Amino acid sequence: KLPASGKLDDKTYRTLAEEAYRKQAPAGVQGRDVVAAAAALKGVRYRYGGTAPDKGFDCSGYVSYVFAKYKVALPRTADRQYEQGLFVLRQALRAGDLVFFTTGEPGPSHVGIYAANGAFWHASSSRGVMLSRLDDVYWKSRYIGARRLLLE
Repeated sequence: KLPASGKLDDKTYRTLAEEAYRKQAPAGVQGRDVVAAAAALKGVRYRYGGTAPDKGFDCSGYVSYVFAKYKVALPRTADRQYEQGLFVLRQALRAGDLVFFTTGEPGPSHVGIYAANGAFWHASSSRGVMLSRLDDVYWKSRYIGARRLLLE
């Protein structure tokens, strides 16, 4: 349904990328359901290397745990999770997208789940699972990108 122009413009690229990804994306999973599952873990303590609510989460363990509830397997670390899904512009974020930050070494070292209206759920090393804002001074300067795993 794309007009033949002979050029790979943004709309054509996005459409082709989404169609290719649609063939492997999880079917029937809604972003709002993922966000609700993420929010249900509010207050779970932080634990480096943590992957379960009873023992605590680190950021990527938290994200992996939430998505596993919907049979979406993710790599264990934030930098490897950054390689999954489709690239998403910040202004096009939707509920359930993964948002990434650089907090230590260059590159993705922290990940969260976009909720809506500029907010995201993540496992904070200081406060455990919590809701933060992309425009908070700390996160705004460390944001490096987003990925979409769910195509609704």
